[in-house]
Amino acid sequence: MRRLLPALTAALTLATPAMAQRFADVPLELTRPADSVAQVEREVRAGSPISAFDHQQIHDLWQALADDDALRLRLLNALATLNFGSVDPIDDEDAFWEDQARLLVDSGAAPRTVLAALKRLVGVDEQLGAALSPRFAPARRLDEAWFEPTAIVMRAFTRADRLAVKETDRLALVTLRADLLERLGRPAEALALVDKALLRVEVSPQTFADTDGALLNLRAERAFSLWQLGRFDEAIAEDRAIVKAARPGESYDGWADNMLIGHLAGSGRAQEALKAMDYFLYRPNGNLGDWVVARSVCVNVQLGRLTAARRDLKDLKGEALPARTYALLCLDDLDAAAASYRARLADPDAAPWAVLALSARARPKVVAPWDATLLDRQAEVAARADIQAALVKAGGARRSPLVPSGGENW
Repeated sequence: MRRLLPALTAALTLATPAMAQRFADVPLELTRPADSVAQVEREVRAGSPISAFDHQQIHDLWQALADDDALRLRLLNALATLNFGSVDPIDDEDAFWEDQARLLVDSGAAPRTVLAALKRLVGVDEQLGAALSPRFAPARRLDEAWFEPTAIVMRAFTRADRLAVKETDRLALVTLRADLLERLGRPAEALALVDKALLRVEVSPQTFADTDGALLNLRAERAFSLWQLGRFDEAIAEDRAIVKAARPGESYDGWADNMLIGHLAGSGRAQEALKAMDYFLYRPNGNLGDWVVARSVCVNVQLGRLTAARRDLKDLKGEALPARTYALLCLDDLDAAAASYRARLADPDAAPWAVLALSARARPKVVAPWDATLLDRQAEVAARADIQAALVKAGGARRSPLVPSGGENW
């Protein structure tokens, strides 16, 4: 799941003159958020188009309402009426519609109203999260077929095909399609798609308008395809090349290093993984937080340094952290891992991915050695009576035919 690598999606959009947001015809007074929400609602009633508002101002207003659920829901309801969308057609506004669906549930809205909000989601992970969340179970029951995992991926393919007709010069669309193929267990096709695009970039760089922002993401997708195919050494070689290219970036946060460390740890190359972790020791700005600590736990376990692993574990605060669960599986502390899963299942925000982790799902045809060990331990925890009872409270296991495309779900 791409949740572990947030920087991979950060550069999917491209600012071009054609996409640039123009100045607002209807400026919002952000120092008075309540007045601004009322202003948006008035424009809705007057039949004004969403283009009347500056896109960034809408986002700023939403952020300003973080502590006022009632006003934020009013804003989101108005934006839904206006069919609010992203400036970049490849991007989406799923954060808005996830927030709207949650606030509608909290406000006691009818399941059909919640379902309408959920059907505005376009991202695969966002839709899968909705399909797995106990919070949205009443809305889901109105249209279970919509939330079937393969149907979600195929809708995303349809959207990508539609965009490709207009956005012929976007590498980001190649990355998206490759990811979808990987989820369907077709990594060889994904790799061929990526390699064809990379060859076009090499022969004619001007073919794509977003090479600067999207090329590293595409190469990361290539590493994921190689990994699914069991070509672990080639995937790691690609990771190293991506790290070298990514590090000079001003806003680089270490995502490529973390991807490399994850693959090294998954393949049992602990000494190399330990060396790769030096990046985070000496560059305080390069820090992805909990997952770096969790990888350190795992690497130290592989090296037999259990005292160091236990010391690292203390830095993973909170039972409901997926990174903590992963670290506990590495330590083979299945009782503690079960406690972490129970905490995640009891947390409405954390439950969806805990449900997926504990449910039967497809695996790549070839699994790296250490990943295979952890998957076996995960399955052992999932079979426990206490975990099965917690799963029932969270709506039950949800079998998925999809393959994790950016690393296993722990």
